[in-house]
Amino acid sequence: MVFVAVAAGMILINLAFHHAALLVATSSSAVGSHRSDGLVVLLLDLHDHGYTLTGALFGMWLLALGHLAYQSSLFPRVLSTLLIVSLIVGWLVGVGWPGLPTVVHTTLAPPPVADLWLVAYLVTKGAPVPRPDRLAPAVVSA
Repeated sequence: MVFVAVAAGMILINLAFHHAALLVATSSSAVGSHRSDGLVVLLLDLHDHGYTLTGALFGMWLLALGHLAYQSSLFPRVLSTLLIVSLIVGWLVGVGWPGLPTVVHTTLAPPPVADLWLVAYLVTKGAPVPRPDRLAPAVVSA
């Protein structure tokens, strides 16, 4: 859960770079006009790299979630393995081919898609409810 909280905070900070690029691009008084193009590109590059770092933290959340799902018997092993493998493949594709188009990157490395498969499984099948006869009896102390 810590990974998700830190990633959410990083996304909010990362949006500041996007907003700063918009401000520099639309106002001519902030920076000289001959310097503003380079500054806008720099700020947008920082914004892009911020999403890459945030994606790594989001992937750590999928790693923990996939491990917990794999250890429990409530989810199919294939689904939990998909969560873990999608993190590794997503990171390798993101770092190995940073200029890859977004559509191809999403097709090859789908951590959000794996997360959606987990949600779809829970909505359609649900987690199995333990039978009352398999529950441990309550210990009553006198």
